[in-house]
Amino acid sequence: MAILHSDTFNGMASDDPLWSSRNLDNALGGSGTLAWASFSGAYIGSDGSGRVYNRGTGYLALCDLGASADRLCRVRVRFSAAGSLSVLGRTTAADGSDFTGVRASIGSSSDSMTTLKIQTVDSGGAGTDQASATVSALSTGTDYWLALKVVGSVVTAYLYAADGTSTVGSLLGSCTYTLGSALTGAYWGLRFLADSDPSVKFDDWIEEDVPAVVARRPVVVIM
Repeated sequence: MAILHSDTFNGMASDDPLWSSRNLDNALGGSGTLAWASFSGAYIGSDGSGRVYNRGTGYLALCDLGASADRLCRVRVRFSAAGSLSVLGRTTAADGSDFTGVRASIGSSSDSMTTLKIQTVDSGGAGTDQASATVSALSTGTDYWLALKVVGSVVTAYLYAADGTSTVGSLLGSCTYTLGSALTGAYWGLRFLADSDPSVKFDDWIEEDVPAVVARRPVVVIM
């Protein structure tokens, strides 16, 4: 899979909002201009050290990857205490009018940081659990990669160890769910699952393409 766009969140001053004034820097690979949507990232801000956190009552930052895009998007995450976050995909709107989509989520105080989930998201932003995998409890102060892949109607969530580079380390857990029908939303991005949660930060966003699924016709042998 090839990296299409990426963002290290470097070069942002402390509390700079992650929104349309911020183009993805493609420092980890990819090319072309892509900006974070203006509405969604107003309350996600930089810590001044290349990571972003939830600095208010907003809780997501999205970018428009196109309505026809099957993708794998992953982000490096770090917890300082129990918290929760997700990678959103195929979301319908960035302005809060319709959050219909899907997300890969990890962590909360209620599940002791041991459950990786796929959740479908309704228009109002509420998530419904559809698939899950148990993983070893996440360690605070440690980097992980959380990834969401959508190919047609098939959704997969992954949690990987991070090895200090832009590549993933060992796979710690995954789960898969098949939607009733493929989603058509264009927006992908980051979502905190609790307002004003300072215990988790995002770093190093990477968007990758995924191979197209090619239908295979049966081979008929005439004797």
